[in-house]
Amino acid sequence: MAVVSASGIAVDVAEIPWIPMQPRDGSPARSFAKVLHIDEKRNLVIFLNRIVGGTMLPSHVHTCDAMTFTLSGHWGYRDLDLRPGTFGLEPSGTEHAPEYSEDTEALVIFVGDTPELLQTKLPDGRVISASMDMFLELRRAQDAAIAKRD
Repeated sequence: MAVVSASGIAVDVAEIPWIPMQPRDGSPARSFAKVLHIDEKRNLVIFLNRIVGGTMLPSHVHTCDAMTFTLSGHWGYRDLDLRPGTFGLEPSGTEHAPEYSEDTEALVIFVGDTPELLQTKLPDGRVISASMDMFLELRRAQDAAIAKRD
């Protein structure tokens, strides 16, 4: 878990459970998160993301800057290939649909000008916003899972 001191914060990632990022279409979760840090004032989220191989996420537009560091697996876009050890930057305004050819883990950092972080385009034409609130909800689920375990 987290240790907070005058020097900063240290998080024991092994102690944090993977929390499903439940799709809004009711299908089984194929993406999981470990929320490491949230700063609501700066619209900043840092999390580990695990995605099941064979997943293709719906097209989405970033309303924030997203930075990724691929730890394991293989994923990418039509014009971008991300493997272990690769840093990626997805600037605000970019649109893409990531594909995961293998089980993948990455460190992800979102930082935006507003609490809205992504706009996902669903196959039925609806657009769903992902915001700081979604990550706060994931953090609450994570904390509840830790409390239940302890």
